[in-house]
Amino acid sequence: MREPQILLSFVGNHDPLGDQEGNFGPVLSLLQERRFDHVFLFWTDSRFLTIAKEVEVRARDFLDTTRFHFIPIELESVIDYVELFQKMEGAVEGIKTVSLPPGASWSILLDPGTPQMQTCWFLLVKAGIIPALLLQGVPSRFTGGAYKVREIDLAHRALPEVAFPGKEPLLAGQRSADLPPGDDYLTSESAAMRTLHDKALNAARYDTTVLLEGETGTGKEVLARSIHRASRRSEAPFHAVNCASIPANLAESAFFGHVKGAFTGAVDGSLGHFRTAHGGTLFLDEIGELPLELQPKLLRCLDNHEIHPVGAERPEKVDVRIIAATNRDLFRMVEEGTFREDLYQRLNEVYLKMIPLRDRREDIPLFLHRFLQDWNIKYSENRSISRETLDLLITYPWPRNIRQLKGAVKQMCSLSRAQELTPGILPDEILRFHKGTTLHSDLTQDLPEEGVDLKALLYQIEARYYRLALEKTGGNAEKAAGLLGLNPHSFRKALRERIRVEE
Repeated sequence: MREPQILLSFVGNHDPLGDQEGNFGPVLSLLQERRFDHVFLFWTDSRFLTIAKEVEVRARDFLDTTRFHFIPIELESVIDYVELFQKMEGAVEGIKTVSLPPGASWSILLDPGTPQMQTCWFLLVKAGIIPALLLQGVPSRFTGGAYKVREIDLAHRALPEVAFPGKEPLLAGQRSADLPPGDDYLTSESAAMRTLHDKALNAARYDTTVLLEGETGTGKEVLARSIHRASRRSEAPFHAVNCASIPANLAESAFFGHVKGAFTGAVDGSLGHFRTAHGGTLFLDEIGELPLELQPKLLRCLDNHEIHPVGAERPEKVDVRIIAATNRDLFRMVEEGTFREDLYQRLNEVYLKMIPLRDRREDIPLFLHRFLQDWNIKYSENRSISRETLDLLITYPWPRNIRQLKGAVKQMCSLSRAQELTPGILPDEILRFHKGTTLHSDLTQDLPEEGVDLKALLYQIEARYYRLALEKTGGNAEKAAGLLGLNPHSFRKALRERIRVEE
């Protein structure tokens, strides 16, 4: 009885087809040459998820029993060696090998992906972290007419030894990832945010559609991914689509796909977003931007669980769970006639309202800690934030929410020569805001023309007096509470929300 064969590979720009003549790209060429029981295709954004699904569809013409798995890797840069190495190692570690046959033989196809990805595969295997055979495809144009597979001899004496002390081999230990990427962003000191997350995880157990409403940058996609990972669909694709980025004249094809020759320029067929997400979750971001003429077709798809690709003779069944998100008021759009009421009701089976960062200020230190930790790991630095800078960040209203906070941290780290980030390095818009709300001894001054954020100003005043009380009492919280007319419990809660930061 042969050993079960398992393949790991990225998909790239030359998949599924390698040229305009219809010749297979790297992955399909290998699959036609060698048989694998399980194929894990790694993808870095929605475009490559679509490519991975197209590889599976075409492979079904000559493979009957091979199981395909789609592994997302979220990257800031596809050419950053450190980030790639860490994310690729974590993704392989996250493969649930307990569901795979024992005694399997693992292979990795090097061809697809960036040179940096290929290098990281080489290092992971050469160091023994991934016990796999490295494969290199040689296209037919270089071999006289037949595609060939080259096995890399890592034991060759010309190749150097690579060692990572203390690293155990992956796959053999059947371990899974400790925390899905992004879930730590949902860790919160805010009771309202914890309640929201609990509701989301309850809803994850079912296939009801979910509507996430909230301001830009509040983490709607992060919450949607968390719902997907907690659902029965967690091993199937999570496919994110920005409805605002799809031209109205191409929207039907983009969502439902098309057959070859369906319209001018359709030189090949397309799966579309629904078939790409088949079995998993389709996240429709900025659903309020969906063209009005497409809305009844989307509603029909949700009701009948089938799509009709452009130019196809018959509809096809699809199994997709929909999570939609918007920063617009869909109810008002319904009243204005710019969004269909029946589609709104269908999407609104579960409604979750995202909480802006200014209403969960106690979480700002948590985010700062995470963003600085990411920076320090990536650049081997030891950045920290001064207490004064922290206070200014906590009291800023963050109109663009978590995304803006993350950008501010990157800007401060990029511009500061010192390891500790001080107020002088804050982004201009934050400095301008605080210049308008600076505390003066005379609080009866006129209201500035541009107005003030009263809530932030009061928050800043409170933070100042909490610190003064602590200094006066030598750090004794109970005595400091007494100086401010607060009970100790309220004072300690204020410390967590306004001053203290987790180290």
